[in-house]
Parts: sequence; C-alpha cells; structure tokens
Amino acid sequence: MHRIFCIPELVRLIVSYAACEEEHNTFDGAPHFSHEDSQRLLAGLARTSTIFTDAALDFLWGNIGYGPDVLFLVLRLLPQNCARLLLDNEGNVVSLVVDRPLVQSDWTRILWYSKRVKTYEHDSYWSASVHLRPLCLLFSTLPATFLFPNLLELSWCFQGEDDMQLSSRFLSPSLQDVWFSGDTRGVLWASTALAAQNHNLVGFSATCANGTSVEPDAFGAFLGSWKHIRSLRLPACTAKELRQLSSLAALTSLVLDTFVGPSKFLDGNRDARFVALKYLTLGQISLSTAADILPTTDKSPLEGVRLVGLTLPTTNTLVDLITGIIHSRTLNTLHIQVKGDSDFIAPVHSLTCIRHETLTSLCLCVDGGYLFDDVDFADWLPLVPMLQELVLAQMVPQSRLTLDALVSLAEKSPRLSSFGATLRVPHFPTLRPSSVRQARPQQETLSTLRVGLTDPTHLHEMAAFLSGLFPGLTTIDHGFVDTSPPGRQWKEVERWLDVIRRCRKEEQEWTLLLKTEGGRNTRLG
Repeated sequence: MHRIFCIPELVRLIVSYAACEEEHNTFDGAPHFSHEDSQRLLAGLARTSTIFTDAALDFLWGNIGYGPDVLFLVLRLLPQNCARLLLDNEGNVVSLVVDRPLVQSDWTRILWYSKRVKTYEHDSYWSASVHLRPLCLLFSTLPATFLFPNLLELSWCFQGEDDMQLSSRFLSPSLQDVWFSGDTRGVLWASTALAAQNHNLVGFSATCANGTSVEPDAFGAFLGSWKHIRSLRLPACTAKELRQLSSLAALTSLVLDTFVGPSKFLDGNRDARFVALKYLTLGQISLSTAADILPTTDKSPLEGVRLVGLTLPTTNTLVDLITGIIHSRTLNTLHIQVKGDSDFIAPVHSLTCIRHETLTSLCLCVDGGYLFDDVDFADWLPLVPMLQELVLAQMVPQSRLTLDALVSLAEKSPRLSSFGATLRVPHFPTLRPSSVRQARPQQETLSTLRVGLTDPTHLHEMAAFLSGLFPGLTTIDHGFVDTSPPGRQWKEVERWLDVIRRCRKEEQEWTLLLKTEGGRNTRLG
C-alpha cells in the first residue's frame, strides 16, 4: 500500500470525487455522476478496500437524504427475530412489530451505520400511532443516548406526547440546524431539552400549529446561551426575549412570527443592537415596535426587511418608517404588507422617499390608500435603478396606475424581471392594434407579469400591447383582487402572446433567410 493512503484527508478527497453528483458537484474538473451511479461507486469503494470503507460509508449515509427513508434503512438492519417491518405492495411501511426486547448486541450493527447519518426529517409518515409506540418501545433499549450521535440537521413535526418521547433520542449535541413545528407543547419541550445540551446551534426555527398561542418568554430561558446562532425563527417574542436577541453578535437572520409586549423595550445605544443582522422578518407587529427594532444607521449591514401584518396609526408613519429603513446602504429587499384592519385610509400621494441605488426587490401591499399615480410612478422609477422585482398590490378602487405605468416600466426599468400591480383601465376599449404598432420602448428582461385590471375586455389587443413592450414575457397572472379577470381569460392572453412570439420569430427567420438568399443572388449575378 502506498503511503499516500495513510493520509485520511487524501482518502476522503479521493472518495469525494465518487460522491460528485451532477447537481452537487463542487470540485473543478470532477466527473458528473447521477445519484444512482454515485451510490454504486461509493458502495463499491466501501467493499474494495478497508482503506476506503469508512470514508465511503460516511458519504453514503451522510447524504442519504431526508424523510422516512433514513429511519426505514436503519430499522432494516435489525435482527430478523426481534422486529419486523410489515410492508404493503408498494413497499411502504404498514406496521412495525416488535417480537422481543432488544439487547445491546442487537444494536451493534445499527450503531455502526447510524453514527454516519447527518440529516434526519421526522414527518407525519412516522407520527402515526402504529409506528410511534413500537418505535418508542424499540428505542427504550438503545444502549447509546442518541440514535444518530453525529447528526447535523434535524427537522421534526410534533403531533403528540409519543413524538416528544421519541424525539429525545435525536437531540444530539452535534446538531447545527434544527426545525421544529406542529404541536406547541412538543415544540417548547424539545426546544428546552435541546438548549440544555447544545450551545453551538447555528440555525434554529420553531413554528407552532395554527390557532395555538405560545406562553410569554417561553424561549427566554435559553436564547442567550446560543452565542453562535446565525439564523433564528420564533413563533412569538416578548421584550425580554428581544433584548437577549439584540446582543447576539453572530445573528444574521431573524424571523419573528408575532410580537407580544410594549412598543418601547430597548434601552441604550441603538447602534449596538443586532450588529450583524442582514435579514429581518417581523409579523403581526405595530409600526412603533418595528421602528424600535430596525437599525437607523447607514452603517447597518441590513440587506432584507419583511414586515407582514403591519398596523399603522396614520399614513405618514409608513413614509417615516420606510425613510428610516432605507438608511442602510446594503439594503436590497424591502417587503411591507399592511394589515387589513389598519387605519390606512388617507392616500399616500407619493412614496418617492424610496430611493436606493442597491434595492433589487420591493413589495408593498396595502388595503387602503394608493401608492402612486402614473406621473409619480414615472418620476420614481429612476430613483431605484437596480430593481429586478416590483409588486404594488392594492385594492382596485384605490389604484391610480394605468397602462401608462407599463410604458414607464419599459422606458425606465431595464433590469426588471418581475412586476405585479393593480391597474385601472378606464379607457381600455380605445386601445387599437394601430396604437400598439407605434414606436414603443422595449424592455427585454421582464419575464413575469401579475396584474389586476378593472376591465377584462379586448384581451387580444392586450396581448399585442404587452408583447410589444416586453418581448421576453413568458408568464402572466391575473393579479391580486377578486375584480380581476378570471384565470381562463388570462390563459387566453398567454395563448395570444405565444402566437405573437412565434409569428415574430418566424418573421425574423424569414427576413434573415431572404437577406442571405438575396446576398447570394447578388453575388451570383
């Protein structure tokens, strides 16, 4: 044996080339294998030589995937005389039958492989009582504390007490990313149990079933101990918990589904809060609380802000809030959805306060008032030159944008690829193909359009109009409001767009052919 094979890092590098599936290839010059070919190569390496066995098995089991398949494969390693998996004709597990309690020697083979598993997702497939109770009985004899001691990623949907008992065998201290969902009691129990033995989490997400509430400060006992956490999602948050979060130096992404507490809660230097935060999503929150959380300095690394279910006392406060957010020079995404029962009734005559050189995605959804008229819209577009996605969703009666807004887009937003808005079309029947054929600016990058219209007629002319403005348009949807044309009518627009594109392509091909043939004839003559 060459001494090069005594270096574990080189052995793993050799094996990693066999694990390079086409969609996960990270090595320059590495071959591209399908998933099946990669699995066969790794299995062959594991059998070929003891030099490659450990490394090949690590890749095989480490990338085995999510879902019930992982546990299914592990349970198949059980001795035949102690437990049986009953399968249906399609190979699905119908029941798990435990014939006798397992002893330590029965687990030897399982633990040899299970220590290599890196990801596991426990979903409703294994949450049925026909599976859970036998599994709990089975794992009660496990000689180790955890079934997967080197697990890195865990996703668990809780549905009852059996889930809580079983999950304790999967809360390994090695975990880096965790997603808990479902029954509130199970989510809180598992979160507390995990925090007691794991202070090195990088990502944590907890969501609870619809209609359930979370006790105040349910996560406050352990949030401060996760010093390395970078991504965090909580179903609810209080002022006390938010104070702990604001001091986490590694936190770059924060999602709070709801906020419970007073609007003023943070004291001290605002610039010292959330120093690394790049992405922030706040749900069901008042404007004053949102303003208190958001950084106000242009040195903030904030790149994306999403405010969902925002309540506003007055219209002007929305402008004030946005003005504060866009101080961040690195901001590229801003999504704001104003709650339906908000007192947002006075018109916003202009949101030209949104001017930003790096903003690429803007979404504003309001139930009352209006965001722009055509003149404001045309004047505003040059202030956001990098926009690639723009959504302005509002009720039709309040909308002041017309088809002229689309012309402004074609003229002034060369990078936009997706646009959604509610448009008023008070004089759409006056649109004629002759006006469509007039010289119009063409915007090549727009591929997706979502619009709500007040008049669903003259769809053929609409298709020609859109095709003339946006030659790259491939997807069109019927907007945000009930008064929009039904989907089947927009399918008609899509069909006509298709016809127009094909005709245009054939015309270009014929023009090129005639030019070529004409050139040849000229030379021959």
